[in-house]
Order: sequence, then C-alpha cells, then structure tokens
Amino acid sequence: MSSSSSNYSSSSSSSMPITFTEQLNQIIAGQNPENLVLFTFTPNSGFEYLDDQQILFKFKTENENFLEYSSLLNPTTPSAIESASNCYVPEDDDINIHHSPKFYVDLIIKNSGAKNISARSQEEKYKEESVKYSFVMPRFTWDTDLRVDAISSNVSYMPLEDSIGSFWAGTSDSKIHKIEYTANVASEAFSSDIGGDIKNILVNKDGDQMYISTDKEIKKQTVGHYLDDASQLQLFITDDVSLSSKTKIMSYHGDQIWTALPELGVLQKLNLDTLVNEEEITGFDAPFKVVKSKFHNAFFIAGTNVLWKYDGAVSAVYSIEGYDIFDFDISDNGLIMISFNGPNDGYLRILDRNLFRLIKNEKITNGQAKFCKFCENNFFYGISEVDVGGDQFTVNNHIYNTLNGDYNIVESPSVIFRYVAPVAPTAATSPINIEYPNDNENVILGEDVDILWKSDKSSNDSVKIELYKAGENLKTIVDSTPNTGVFTWSVSSVLELSSDYKIKITWIANEVNSANEDISDNYFSILDEFPTSSEIDFLGSIGVDYDKLNNQIVVVLQSGLVGFLSFEDLIFTGWVDSGIIDYTSMVVKNEIIKEIGTVSKVRIFVGSNPYLSDKWDSGVVETALDCIYYGGGDNLVPGETYYVNIQVYSSDSGWSEIQTKKWIMPKK
Repeated sequence: MSSSSSNYSSSSSSSMPITFTEQLNQIIAGQNPENLVLFTFTPNSGFEYLDDQQILFKFKTENENFLEYSSLLNPTTPSAIESASNCYVPEDDDINIHHSPKFYVDLIIKNSGAKNISARSQEEKYKEESVKYSFVMPRFTWDTDLRVDAISSNVSYMPLEDSIGSFWAGTSDSKIHKIEYTANVASEAFSSDIGGDIKNILVNKDGDQMYISTDKEIKKQTVGHYLDDASQLQLFITDDVSLSSKTKIMSYHGDQIWTALPELGVLQKLNLDTLVNEEEITGFDAPFKVVKSKFHNAFFIAGTNVLWKYDGAVSAVYSIEGYDIFDFDISDNGLIMISFNGPNDGYLRILDRNLFRLIKNEKITNGQAKFCKFCENNFFYGISEVDVGGDQFTVNNHIYNTLNGDYNIVESPSVIFRYVAPVAPTAATSPINIEYPNDNENVILGEDVDILWKSDKSSNDSVKIELYKAGENLKTIVDSTPNTGVFTWSVSSVLELSSDYKIKITWIANEVNSANEDISDNYFSILDEFPTSSEIDFLGSIGVDYDKLNNQIVVVLQSGLVGFLSFEDLIFTGWVDSGIIDYTSMVVKNEIIKEIGTVSKVRIFVGSNPYLSDKWDSGVVETALDCIYYGGGDNLVPGETYYVNIQVYSSDSGWSEIQTKKWIMPKK
C-alpha cells in the first residue's frame, strides 16, 4: 500500500487523515482440518472496484484463459512456496498450531475456482485431492512508512544542499541560528528571535530536545527533522517549556539539567521535562561548567579560579594562583584537560586521574588558552589563540591521544581578531562623512592605510585631506584627490608615535563652508607595531564541539568564520564564512532524520455498513508487519458489499483517522 496526504502536527499526537491503497488477495482453505492451508493465488479472471474513495482494492488477473493442467501433475518437480512470514495471521489464543516455514502446494485451477489441490510438508509426498469446500479469505496490506504528500516545515527552513553536518548558535541580537555546512560552505538554514541574549545551548544525544538559556529565561524545545514524500528535508520546532530564570544551562545528567547562578556560587538541578528546580548545591566560586566523571564517580565543577569535585561533598581539586579557568573536560579514563589564562599568557594542562600529577603542561605565550573537548575517539582537543602580529591571530589545535599519549599541535590559517560588526550601507547625507580612521584605531608607521569617507557630492569633484594632532593641523596629506570615498595614505615613518591624531577631509567648493568638511570623531593612534596580546581583548573562538558523524572538531569564531579539524588526518580546513556575525554560543547537533510516521500498531475491522465491525474486528495489533489476513472465517457472502476500515498508529502522530472503503466480495 502506498499512503499519502496528511496534515502533520509536530506538537500533537492527535489523529490525522491518511489515504491508503490496499491490495486484496484470495485465500483458499481446504475442508479437512488437517489440510487447512493459507496461501494466495492469482485467479485467471478477476475483479476490480475503483472509485474516488481513499482505499483501493485491486485484483490481479492472468492473461491466459486457462492453465495447462498436465504441466502441474509432475510429482518430482513440485514448486516450493515460502510461507507468508511477512503477514500477520489472526488466531485464537487457545489454539496452538505450528506453522511450518515451508510447505509444498499444487493448486489446479479451472476457470476461476480450484479443481484439485495437493498440500504437504514433504517434497516427495504427493497426493492429489479434490477440493470439497473452499472460500475466499481477504488479505489486507498497508505501508509501514506513512509518507505524507503535502507536508512543509512549520518554520522558515532552507536546508543547504549536500550538507554533511550542522550546528546551532546564538548571536548577540537574541537570535538562534541553524548553520549547515559542507567541507567548503556554511550557511544559515533557519533563524528565530528568542527574545533574550543567548548564554548557552544544550542538546540531548538523540538530537530532538534543545535547551536554551538567555538573560531572561530558560527554554525547552523539540526539534524534529523529517523527510517528506519527495525526500525533501523538513524542520519542525515546538516550544515545550519556558521558565523565567537567569540560570545558565550547562549540562544534563540522568533526568536532570544542571544550571548555575554564577554570581551566587550556586548549582541547580532542574527537572528534564518541567525545568522545575529540584536541588541546589552551594560553595563554589562563580561556577560555569559541570562534567560527570564515570571513572571518579563524581561531578567536577569549574569555578572562576578553582576546579571543584562534588561526590556528596564539595572539595577543591586544582587551581593556579593568578590564573582563571576558561574551560575543562574529562576523558572516559579519568584524565582532565583544563585551560587557564593569566594577564600575559595561558596554559593547557592535562591532569592525571589521581587528580595530582600533570601529564601535559602546554604554555601559551602571547595568547590565550580557550576551549577543551573530549571526543569519542579517545582524543582530547584543546584550542589556543596566539597573536601573530598585524592585527591577526592564529588558532592552534592541540590534540592529545588519551590511550598512547601522542600530542600534536595543528596550526590554522591566520585571521583578524579585531572584530568589527559590519554596518549596513547607508546613503550619504552630507558633503563629507569620515568613516576611517574615526574611532580609536591603530595605524602603523610605514604602512599604507585606506582613508574612507562618504559624500553626497559627485565623485568627479575633489577633496582635501589633512592630518591633525592634538587638535592642531599638522600637515596636508593631499591637496586634491577625486571624491571617490577612498584614498590610500602612506604613513610617513617620521611621524611621532602618539594617540592623539585625527583626519580632516574637506569637499573643495567655490566658497568656504563648515558643512563641507568633517573631522574624525575620536583620536586614532600611530604606532610602530601592533599591541601585544596582553593588551588586546581577544574576540576569536566562541565555541568548539565534536562532530561525531564526520569525526571532526568544529570551531566557530565570533566573526562568523567556521573551521574544521579532522581526526582522520589531523588536517585543519577553513575558514568558511557562515554569513552570520557576533556569535555568542554554539553546539553541534547531528540530526536524526525521520520519515513522517512509522506504523507500529494497526486495527482493521469489517462490517456490512461503514464503520461497523459486525463481521470481524482484529482489535489493536502491535506488529511491524505490513499485512493481515481476514480473521472472520467463512462469514462473507460472495457478491455482497462489505466495508473494510483501517486505523494505524505511529509514535510520531498517534492514531490516524479511520479510513473506510467498500468492496464487493468476489465469487469462488
């Protein structure tokens, strides 16, 4: 049976209309009890009843008018027929009949009926019998995969073609995004306004539950991915629970979500379904992450300066004086990777399972240690960001094999770490409006710098550009240059190193008018080199996570760039621009893709009128099979009209509406 056309609801288990196509087969039953055999055959003349109803019963017919009788009487080469193992056979509970997996049948057909029959369990045994009494027994079939014709996502969803994975991320504009990626492309497939600054995102292992914490509330959502009947991916999102709270979601263990109130030093355990606070633990220094160690049979909690252990009592485990903890994680065999940062450097350390001995101590000079992640392939992954000069940093990927102790560092291509959120272009409304340098920028001696401005005057006009220091005109950079909005300035190496410079640009007009000029809003600096990392607030990676499906680490930068570290060959690829800016959090979510509804239960009943069961009712049958024999015996009169009713159940959608179809019982 093929099925189609249903209006699917992701938030309800109510019944749904489903269209079925059914196939009806004839069954011959011998008169003698020892010869009772269930099997199907195709008659040489058939019946077909078609109308615009939802269920269609079709009887196949043979092209030949008759079968060659003599060709069926050779006892040495009987045809072996497998039993109908894919079909549910109704039986009384008190009947104990062993159905042999294989038996042998010779059926001699004359016209549209059975003339002779031979049924046996042994191949060489052959005894032809005349059929004394037989009747037609229908068989009803259905498709176990309920596919839906006209289903579309309940949100605006544009999946990336040939995507190999995805992550969910929050941005500073209170939006959550689904980013799908290939090896070379990353793009937004879905976004939604959450209504608050997103602090953290958590997904369960099955990938259908997502928990989001903002500065106002925590939310639980159900996220489902389904294939429609055209094999197109559809996305359904429902808001399950929202609870006003400023707690930060961190992890889940068992049937509880762990959250934190860092400013109060409090951990909370929330009910997985209701998000109700069920337990609180105190005594931490601004806790922000919880990881359970199966090896230690305890929970470990990262505070601002101290790694804590909780096994019913709270105890301090590890710290470095003068350094803050940025992140940590724990391997299956009890090793702990911790990242620390101080004023001028950082550390990635791996602590032995005894919680005392250091296995690895990697110092990060001129940079910061960031995220730690234990991956299911027995690797620790750590990330550090190192200033390489010129307003750029590089990501170093630290890979530690927890089984053999191998340690590798893979460097990424350099990227600009000075994150500046792009501004949507606007039309010029004045003769001159300086854009760069305009607000606390750093300009390096001896380098070429593009001076940028906007103007509502013609590009064929000219402008004058001057350099000011401490409010005084220092020099003219250029007396006249086209009003194109850009001029490349070679910064003289004889200029004084200072932080009190401004640019003035004047549109050259016939008369002097202050409206025709503009000067930098704030001072900029001229330096001989860029500041060191200790003076720079890094705005690089905002999260890393393990992509189990592709056995790789996904690195997301605040600026929207995405990189990948493959564990197969320890090669870093990227950076890929996702097109989204100002990320605040992320989590990889390998999707479980479902078809719309998989039948796990069925009920079929037959009556003399629609929706009646006066002839037979199967009751609720739990089965993964896709057909069922009529179980009412010989109580259907040939030539009479009957109605079959079918109702199916799927865990995704609940019970379908009852579908009914009439048919005329064929004659024997």
